[in-house]
Amino acid sequence: MTNHIPQAAQDVASAIREAARTIPQRGAQRVATHDGTILQMFWRCPPLFDGVVALLERGLFEESLFLGRSLFDESLQLQELAGRSATERVGLAVGRMKRSIKRNRGLMKTAVDFGVEKVLTHADANRRLDDWERKVDGYAKRHGAEPAAFEKPSDAARRFGRGEDYWTRELAHQMVHGNDAAMVYRRREAEPGTLLVANRTVDPKLVTGSMCFAGRSLVHSIRAAAVIFSWGGEATLDGLLDRLKALEPEP
Repeated sequence: MTNHIPQAAQDVASAIREAARTIPQRGAQRVATHDGTILQMFWRCPPLFDGVVALLERGLFEESLFLGRSLFDESLQLQELAGRSATERVGLAVGRMKRSIKRNRGLMKTAVDFGVEKVLTHADANRRLDDWERKVDGYAKRHGAEPAAFEKPSDAARRFGRGEDYWTRELAHQMVHGNDAAMVYRRREAEPGTLLVANRTVDPKLVTGSMCFAGRSLVHSIRAAAVIFSWGGEATLDGLLDRLKALEPEP
């Protein structure tokens, strides 16, 4: 099977994966609950990047942006956490937990309504989630923290100087929902009245651009987690950002 990622981009992607493998601390760790939430956020990022690369190898540029968008948002939140005080991190982590509980309520309601969940009732599910939320609120109180929300992606992108990547995020958002943008790179007019539609996007500039979009997000995620958990590796990460900048296609 043809690999549609240009060799130079493949080399940088491999170096980013190596950094994600070697810089973070691995193995069993005893951490506070909020740090466990932050680590879960971080460890979601390398597999998302792997998914982006796998899709790009097959010429699935648009689909790679779907995963790149999730990775971008996660990286912004990790960057925000890295710049906050220890107590503020607790508040952001708790706020994320509470938002998860809220979404789980909706998910469980749908499961019960459609017969996917055959044991629990609505009341059963809500009792369990209420208990979870009380524990989360108690944890925040013990740490003197108030549940907090992360910045909007647009505001965080401005603050961290990632405006161009935010535009790519918005393009990906339109593609996810099947708007016209989803096919803009896969169609062309062969002649008047004749439209050609492809099921792959293999333009090397687009493929490289998507890899760079996702690669920057993973590097920023590693850097943010390294600050929070004192992993080190700053020089390696700076070098990777420089390589990504050099690789990025001209507009």
